[in-house]
Amino acid sequence: MRVLTNMIGNAVKFSFPKSKIMLSFQQHRHDLEISVIDGGIGFESSKSELLFEKFTKMGRKGTLDEKSTGIGLYLSKQIIKKFEGNFTAQSEGINTGSKFTVSLKMYEP
Repeated sequence: MRVLTNMIGNAVKFSFPKSKIMLSFQQHRHDLEISVIDGGIGFESSKSELLFEKFTKMGRKGTLDEKSTGIGLYLSKQIIKKFEGNFTAQSEGINTGSKFTVSLKMYEP
């Protein structure tokens, strides 16, 4: 829940006013994939892994001047790793929006 809250909060913080934020939930054979897609400030695709570093230098203010600590995505990725999942970030560049995706294994009881 904390990871999803962080993903949605970041989408709101870094999206331009009146842009859309979409959530996608997809089940693949044994995995659940959750994506948050926004129409925000985006980032250079070559720097996607830097977003997940502790106290990243990629931290920026939100579109309405909100502060950013630079630790939310790092902590979220650590949580996902503990559950043997994957957390990725994609963007086609500055001001093109972003897509953050979590993939988790689904376990049968």
